[in-house]
Amino acid sequence: MCKGRRMGKKSLYLVRHCEPDMSKGIRYDVMPGPPLSERGKKQALELRDFFSNIRVKEIYCSPFTRTVETAKLGILAEGRELIIVDELKEIRDDEPWENVKKRVNKWLNEVKVKIEDNSCIVAHGATIEALLLAFGVDIRNGKRFKNDNILPQGSVWKIVVTLDDGENIRKDIGESESLDGGLGLGLKINSSGIVHLPINFSE
Repeated sequence: MCKGRRMGKKSLYLVRHCEPDMSKGIRYDVMPGPPLSERGKKQALELRDFFSNIRVKEIYCSPFTRTVETAKLGILAEGRELIIVDELKEIRDDEPWENVKKRVNKWLNEVKVKIEDNSCIVAHGATIEALLLAFGVDIRNGKRFKNDNILPQGSVWKIVVTLDDGENIRKDIGESESLDGGLGLGLKINSSGIVHLPINFSE
């Protein structure tokens, strides 16, 4: 891409994986991790309904089983490409938070000029938070869910970004449309980047 060419706004969908099956004692933070639970599979079908009218082209996905299953059941369809990204994997119990931000930023800097409009990123709470910070969304004072996650499982955060001169990516509009068990959870971000939830949610 030639420097000096301005790109238009692009919608990105940040998807946190659906509920995993924790009954088998499989470690959550080590590959491949647990698969989706039956409830998680139902959440994924809700995601399929959500994305049915959105022209998604590319799905960037963590290699963990629960994220791949979420993508395949909930988003992947004819004409949509699933791209496995190691940098989007779950945070390890012994991994510093700064390392998560570093690997996510490294990947984002490598692919930002290639990201198509209406692309999806299917990942985990920590990596989605790192992405939001990279996009300039200050979520430090936002509502938190189970295990200090910025999004509940099976939720979608839509963010509109602008790519300037093939170099810089920035947030223009933050909004989201989130799903969880049919509750219709909706997250809104005001001008200062604070998350608002019009519907209360608890896990």
